[in-house]
Amino acid sequence: MAEYLRDMRILILVFNPLKHDTRVFMQGKALRELKAKVLTIALRSPELPFIVKAANGIVLRPVMFVSKTRGRIRQVLSGARFIFKTLFAAKRFNPNVVHANDWNTLLIGWLISKITRSRLIYDSHEYWYASAGSVEYPAIVRTFQRCTERFCGPKAAALVSVSNLMLSAIQKKVPNKNGYVVHNSWLVDEPVNSTVPRGWRGEGERLKLLYLGGIEPGRGIETLIEAISRIEGAELDIFGSGDFDKLNISETIRMDARTRIKIHSPVPSEQIAVITKRYDVGVIPYRAYPESRDLTLPNKIFEYAGGGLAILSSKTRGLKEWLEPFNAGIFFEAENPDSLEEAVRMLIAQPDMIEQLQAGSIEIAAKANGNTARNELFSLYRDVLRAENSR
Repeated sequence: MAEYLRDMRILILVFNPLKHDTRVFMQGKALRELKAKVLTIALRSPELPFIVKAANGIVLRPVMFVSKTRGRIRQVLSGARFIFKTLFAAKRFNPNVVHANDWNTLLIGWLISKITRSRLIYDSHEYWYASAGSVEYPAIVRTFQRCTERFCGPKAAALVSVSNLMLSAIQKKVPNKNGYVVHNSWLVDEPVNSTVPRGWRGEGERLKLLYLGGIEPGRGIETLIEAISRIEGAELDIFGSGDFDKLNISETIRMDARTRIKIHSPVPSEQIAVITKRYDVGVIPYRAYPESRDLTLPNKIFEYAGGGLAILSSKTRGLKEWLEPFNAGIFFEAENPDSLEEAVRMLIAQPDMIEQLQAGSIEIAAKANGNTARNELFSLYRDVLRAENSR
């Protein structure tokens, strides 16, 4: 039992709806399990109830909501309302630690830490200087973003990210040497010794491929669908949120893919471990641009590993760092359907390779799972709270 967390008041900030933000949701859940008092402040989501209940019955504190609105003036007013309500709630809560997730909560998190004399944690989920959203921001927003990180980031008691590569890149822009990694492996059960690769022998069965994640441009969905539409021996299930009709896919490809490619709603977090075990191969088709995507270690690599899947991945630095040492996956050229098709056909022709990759995937799950993520988070808080007590 981590006694240092008992009765500690921890304020978690995120400027996203909480429903699909596993990392933030599990922060609060894990800290509550060790008797910390947690208040999570997030944006409103239509599907999210006012009281958030964890799967095991633990209840998080009420979540403060601010609806996203249309129109610049209404957005400014909505943002001001969010800041006011956050400051009011934070002052009443009087936290020992403020856990600011992403750059857009960093300034208000720093302000709260000054008002309440608490410790600040800056949890940067992406390399914001070169993230998919940031590169498209107006110049004034990007300047504000960079100034915020440069001013507030060094003042944080700890800087946290999702991988060693990502953390190193962030620390080159945000001079804070007190860095920690908490991997996004929250939903993975640690494999038991009896866990073995399932393999795939064909025998008239199609190779079953799985994609978990957003359905939007830049994630390689178009490339994935085009490649699989050409392969009679493979079928693909896509579970994710987004507008499939907005993807740049020709009607011919849509027709060719209709019988073997199916689109489903996002998988509830508590069902991911069950869903993944129905498939042979998990696909990560991300392109390596912008740099944050090249460095990132997405949740799905661990979720696929937890299901014992072979992994088919584009060549990004973040993914190669994990897949190559464990021999858990093979690579294709991002945004190149011919390269992806060739990789899938190779797997179909060499079923023994699938079993070998699945064995490597199980090793990843043994190294990064829900238990290890909790331990990484608890180590972070142990060091931050020790520093607070020594002041």
